[in-house]
Amino acid sequence: LSVIPFYIPPLRERKEDLMLLLYHFLDKYNLILGKQITSFTQEVQKKMLVYPWLGNVRELENAVEYAVNIVTKNVIDCTCLSSRVNDYYEQNASLSTGDVQPTLAELEKNAIVATLKRFGSSGQAKEKAADSLGISRSTFYRKVKDLGLDIKIPK
Repeated sequence: LSVIPFYIPPLRERKEDLMLLLYHFLDKYNLILGKQITSFTQEVQKKMLVYPWLGNVRELENAVEYAVNIVTKNVIDCTCLSSRVNDYYEQNASLSTGDVQPTLAELEKNAIVATLKRFGSSGQAKEKAADSLGISRSTFYRKVKDLGLDIKIPK
């Protein structure tokens, strides 16, 4: 079974993936639970980024599922987080105030720019870029427009 070992760093070392995973699980549990939650408050995002996620992606998924189950509005706020996440943040907030975490828009922009640099800016390359990001071409073009990106990014 260990023919080709892969090292995948733990989630706590991949903070740039956290926001994408948060919204992925939000979409998943919106569909499963028939809800229409649109987002997380900035405070929730901050707390999620500070939390160490020792249980990795499964723990994150469980936290989002829990929040979607108990939320009564269309935005997940701190009252929807488990006490473990809230308590950890309160105990460690002073340690993390120096860390400036990127917003979801910044993460999306960085991912799109990196993908465009990788594939180029031809029509077919844009299609490959959208596929590699796991989004449709129309979503790709909308995000490029919304983020104010120059589609002709040099290699």
